Amino acid sequence: MRRRWPIVAAIVLLLAGAAGAAEFPQVPPGIVYTMERDGAGPWAVFALKVERARPEFRLVGTLAQDTVFGLETVPEQARRVPAALGQPVAAVNGDWFELAAGPYQGDLVNLLVLGGELISETGGGDAFWLHSQGQLHLGPVT
Repeated sequence: MRRRWPIVAAIVLLLAGAAGAAEFPQVPPGIVYTMERDGAGPWAVFALKVERARPEFRLVGTLAQDTVFGLETVPEQARRVPAALGQPVAAVNGDWFELAAGPYQGDLVNLLVLGGELISETGGGDAFWLHSQGQLHLGPVT
């Protein structure tokens, strides 16, 4: 059985035209950042609420090392976002991937489409996606 870990595909929230990175945990107006810890275990939940109607924000997908097979942390992916798209203000894990060394290391488990190109087909079950006209979806892909 192959072990799979989250990291490869990241969803990056961009603040178009920002002049510098915000210091953690400061966020620009239009974003609410929260974190909760559960004392019963090593659990922490981080949430980001974004006013999507604000034109200065956009969601952008990335791929580790800009290739199908490869590993890269979410912060590394966020640093590679082209400056023309804006300054990243948040980034999250977007999928599970193959961690074991070998020819398939970094292979995504689920659906990923970047720039209209199919990178990885669905592994079954539900998927999260951003339609080309900006609508968010969560559900089965058929």
